Amino acid sequence: MPDWDPKLYLKFAGQRGRPAEDLVAQVKLEAPQSIIDLGCGTGTSTEDLHRRWPHAQLTGLDNSAEMLGQARASHPDWTWIASTVEAWKPAQSFDLIFSNACLHWVGDHGRLFPRLLGCLSPGGALAVQMPNNFDAPPARGHGTDRNGTKVGCHSGPGHGELRHPPCRVLL
Repeated sequence: MPDWDPKLYLKFAGQRGRPAEDLVAQVKLEAPQSIIDLGCGTGTSTEDLHRRWPHAQLTGLDNSAEMLGQARASHPDWTWIASTVEAWKPAQSFDLIFSNACLHWVGDHGRLFPRLLGCLSPGGALAVQMPNNFDAPPARGHGTDRNGTKVGCHSGPGHGELRHPPCRVLL
């Protein structure tokens, strides 16, 4: 994963934010008490979640110290976790697990999504938006993270093949 520059990231906040706003609007939960924003970046999508559910306990998770620094500066009263999605071990379940434009960077969706579903409270929701960039290196199984470790969405025999068509699912 590249290092992220919060100022450059926020320069395009309008374009980046529209899919998150659309996803927040589609969540069918009335009043979730606990929400985590996976890949929260600077906290912009976490702010969208707060606007919709102002009484929820909010947690943001990101692997970029620079992005989390910006998020903490704007909202020091919210919980911010420095971690990758893969390494995240939640101490609690969540009513809503939200992720906008993050999980396409994470490999092995066949294991990831069942794990995330297992982190939900009864009646909770998993809301995910991933850009349709299946030609990007992680989706082809050709990418490497900042440590040089090979990453990709499809592992095992035939990795690099698109095994499922792009689709939109809101659980």
